[in-house]
Amino acid sequence: FIMFGGDGPINGSGNGSVLAYDLVSEKVLWEVKLSTGIDSGQVSPDGKKLYVPTGENTSTGIWNILSTENGAVIGTIKGGAGAHNTVVSNDGGYVYLAGRTYNFLDVYETASGKVREIGPLIGTARPFTVNGSNTLAFTTATNFDGFQVSSITTGKVLFTTSFGEVPNGFPLSAPSHGASLSPDEKELFVIDAVHKEVQATERQVGGRS
Repeated sequence: FIMFGGDGPINGSGNGSVLAYDLVSEKVLWEVKLSTGIDSGQVSPDGKKLYVPTGENTSTGIWNILSTENGAVIGTIKGGAGAHNTVVSNDGGYVYLAGRTYNFLDVYETASGKVREIGPLIGTARPFTVNGSNTLAFTTATNFDGFQVSSITTGKVLFTTSFGEVPNGFPLSAPSHGASLSPDEKELFVIDAVHKEVQATERQVGGRS
């Protein structure tokens, strides 16, 4: 499933599209043009739904739910403004929603349809990941070099790790634009663009989970 096009009306970037591509037959199965912007979405574990944000340049904070059968919009989720990054839990029970201009991480419960918040975060939410048991969220933030670890259960930030000050005039809005857990979840890898490194942390992740 390929998401492409504009990420919303602000700054005139326009609307987006989604297509389904069959990797075996090497053919496009369907393509839909949305009436909204688009950004980084994800597919449900059962392969039946796409959770598609309406774009960081959209103020509504809406995520569209699309059918993977034909791309039809079958529902919506209200999250934080600037709908941008999306993670679906391994069991399909939760969809995590990060708004580009919102300083909370939203948690959508697929069974109940309810949305709850994690935060407030140190800045607006940027790339993030969660652990397999849906107990910890690892978030980066706008204009911050480092990461935060939060309890998904309580919705509270547990601790914040800074890699150092962001220099004046630094050209990137998210110095830590990328976070990933190792398969055994003992290490967290976070981009540190200020120092041109990938920071690997083990003690903090394992010691405070």
